[in-house]
Amino acid sequence: VYCRPYAEDIFSVSHKSRIVQNFLNRESYFLLKTIWESTRKNNSFWINPWESSQIAANKGLQMNLATKLGLKVPRTLMTSSSNEAKAFIRHAKARDKRVVIKTLSGLKNQERNERGGAFVTVISVDKLGTQNYPLLLQEYVEKQYELRITVVGDKVFPCKITSQESPREITKIDWRVYDFENVKFLPTELPTSISQKCIQLVKLLGLKYSAIDIIYEPDGQYRFLEINPNGLWLWIEELARLPITDAIADLLIRNL
Repeated sequence: VYCRPYAEDIFSVSHKSRIVQNFLNRESYFLLKTIWESTRKNNSFWINPWESSQIAANKGLQMNLATKLGLKVPRTLMTSSSNEAKAFIRHAKARDKRVVIKTLSGLKNQERNERGGAFVTVISVDKLGTQNYPLLLQEYVEKQYELRITVVGDKVFPCKITSQESPREITKIDWRVYDFENVKFLPTELPTSISQKCIQLVKLLGLKYSAIDIIYEPDGQYRFLEINPNGLWLWIEELARLPITDAIADLLIRNL
């Protein structure tokens, strides 16, 4: 069975009323959870196990494990204090570093439709209010190019994303603001040490499949950003000609 972490992504339920929408999402969640609990008793093979997907979505956990494996991670702050957030930004600015703001959890479908996405954004002190609310801040890492690394079992499929070739600053900061005219998605190779660390990270999180985002810096360093336990793969398979679907099928067949 292949699943994605949010039930509403699977069942595609929608309603114009937010109250009804939330109820339908919750009902879908419990339906999928029932399926998971039922099949788990029969030792069914999942890509990915339900509980592992939920735990692995924690960005703080991802970065801690990546660091323990020897992957470099940008200087990061998770806080609900506006004063701490402003101090972090000022400290970065004193060292000529920009700071970006990210979501801790990502946006679900209905939120994404209303807000237009959850893209990485450069943030400054004057853009932060005085209200205390959860924030994830990271020092911006300069890029030579970016990598989307898809891991399926013990197989690694790295794709080089030439986001810095875009004339659009917003795309240079977050390649998901697509610029297909200028940005290329190319199959590439990784050092064995980086490939092995990606495989180990996926296994430590109890996953069989994941999509990992890494930056390749101008000085040749690799910098881990995050891991998406259930990232979509067909689009990058088609762009970079990577046999990801075949690898997923093989993994499922081997575990019938």
